[in-house]
Amino acid sequence: MLRVPAAGEATPPLVERKIEKVAPVSLPESFQRAREKKAAEGGAAAAPAGELRRRRREPSDNEQPDWEKAPTERLVRVGKHRKSNKVLWWAGGLLGTAAVVALAVAMLRKEPEPALMPIAVAPVREAAPVAAPASVPEAINLPQEMNRSEAELTAELEPLTRGFLQADTVEKLLPFVRDADKVEGKIRAWYPDGKVPAPGMSAFNTKNTLAYRGRLISVSVRTEDFEEKQIAFLRGDDGLKVDWESFVAWSEMPWPRFISEKPEQPVLFRVALKTLEYYNFGFADDRKWQSYELRSPDREHVLYGYVRRDSSLDGRVRPLDGKSTRLVTVKLKYLPGDVKRNQVVIEELVSDGWVEGAGD
Repeated sequence: MLRVPAAGEATPPLVERKIEKVAPVSLPESFQRAREKKAAEGGAAAAPAGELRRRRREPSDNEQPDWEKAPTERLVRVGKHRKSNKVLWWAGGLLGTAAVVALAVAMLRKEPEPALMPIAVAPVREAAPVAAPASVPEAINLPQEMNRSEAELTAELEPLTRGFLQADTVEKLLPFVRDADKVEGKIRAWYPDGKVPAPGMSAFNTKNTLAYRGRLISVSVRTEDFEEKQIAFLRGDDGLKVDWESFVAWSEMPWPRFISEKPEQPVLFRVALKTLEYYNFGFADDRKWQSYELRSPDREHVLYGYVRRDSSLDGRVRPLDGKSTRLVTVKLKYLPGDVKRNQVVIEELVSDGWVEGAGD
C-alpha cells in the first residue's frame, strides 16, 4: 500500500525497481538515439544491453502516449491478431449472409413437389363369365303380307276397299267381308231391312302408310262425307277381306239397353279404355279395385269399369304408359244387388284392339 507522508516529513527517495530480463528487443533507431540523448542530458549511465531500467515519474502536462510512434513488440503482435480476427469475423459474417441468401433464393426457385396422396386401389375381382350369345333364328317368320311390296298390296287393297264402302245392301257387302258365313247373321241383325248406308270413298291410304299387326293390315281412308276411318284386312282361304265387326265396332248388345237392363252375365263390347281414379258406392275400396273409364265407339256413353287391383287381368288391361287410351274388346257385367247404372265389372279381355283373332 502506498503511504502518504505526513506534514514536514521528508519524501522518501524513489525506489529503483529492477525488472526481470527479457529477450533483447530490437528498438527503432530513432528511439535509441532519443534515449541516448536523454541519458547524456541527465547524466545517467546508459543501461547495459539487454537490461532495461525504468524510473517512475509523473508525466508532464504536455506529454501524451504515442502508440503509433513507440509500439512494443507485444502491442504490434496483439494489434495484428485483433485486426486479423476482425477481418475474419467480417469475412465469416459476409460468407454466412451470402450462404443464407443463396439458400433462400434456391428454395424460392425450387418447384414445389406435389403432395403424395394415398391412392385407393379397388380389390381385384375375377371377371364374370361371359354368357354365350343367344341363338339367332335362321329366319324370322314375318306375316305373309309383309313379304310383299307395298305397291303390290295397295293395288289389291284399294279396289277391295272401294267395293266395300260403296256396297249399299247386305248382298253386295258380304263378298268383301272376312268370314262372311260366320258373321252374316250379325250383319243382317245390324241392318234389319237389308239396306246398308254406304259411305263411299273419296281417298285411299290418307296417311300414306300401311300398318301391320300380326295377321292384319290396316289402312286409313276418307269417306265421301269426309270422315276418316280405319279399315282392317285379314287373309282367309278366299284372300284378303275386310273385318266388318271392327269397322262398325260391333257389340253383343246396344249400350242403352245394356245400361237399362244391367245384366249380370258378361256381354261383349268394343270400347275405348283409359285409367281413371273414381271409387264410389259398391266400388269405394280402392285397395280392392282399379277403375277405368269405358267410352262407347260413338262417344255417347260412358261407363266406369272395375278390375281386381293387381290381378293378371288388371295388368293386361292397363295401358303401357298408364294414361293413354286403348281400343280393346272386353266383356262387361253388373254386380248383383242395388248398384249404380254406370258402374260395371270388366270380366274378360277378349282382344287387344277391335279385331278378334288377328294375333300379335
